[in-house]
Amino acid sequence: MVFIGEYIGTIEEFLPMDGTYTEDGKIYASVIGDLIQNNERRIVLNLKIPKRAVGSTVLAEITDVKKNSASAIIRKILGYKQNMSVSAAIFVSQISDEYVDQVSNSFGVGDIIKAKIVRNEKNLIDLSTKGNLGVVKAFCWLCRHELILNKKKIGSRTLICPKCKKEETRKISDDYGAVKDILF
Repeated sequence: MVFIGEYIGTIEEFLPMDGTYTEDGKIYASVIGDLIQNNERRIVLNLKIPKRAVGSTVLAEITDVKKNSASAIIRKILGYKQNMSVSAAIFVSQISDEYVDQVSNSFGVGDIIKAKIVRNEKNLIDLSTKGNLGVVKAFCWLCRHELILNKKKIGSRTLICPKCKKEETRKISDDYGAVKDILF
């Protein structure tokens, strides 16, 4: 296993690949992972910490909702066991394929969303819930009880609180409720 900044070899010995960087002809690890050297003199790192690549599907918690954007904390990249805590944003134009006038009609603080990373530049991560992605777990704005699908309004974006009976709308994922106990 190698750690970030650990010396791996020289560019005369190996071809640096993803997860590495070079400095003065020397190759160093830019991620934590298992070092694998293949027959083509390429250095490959089997990542131990998930890479936040564009196109990765993530679970994130909404932490703030404004008119045109929401803040979120990425908690998990699907396909990896490790949890994380990385800030991200989702803009109103990235919520749905349909027109959304304000973010509060789609997300609430504390909601868990399934999203894709659409931008990762200089530690600025943007998410999208277009298509079949969206909220997988939501909470009532009044009593904070977990919301359930309103069976009387099948096919709608309406959720209902089983405790206080308040109805709310969200940009619901196709698999809403399938993620019962997300452990962070």
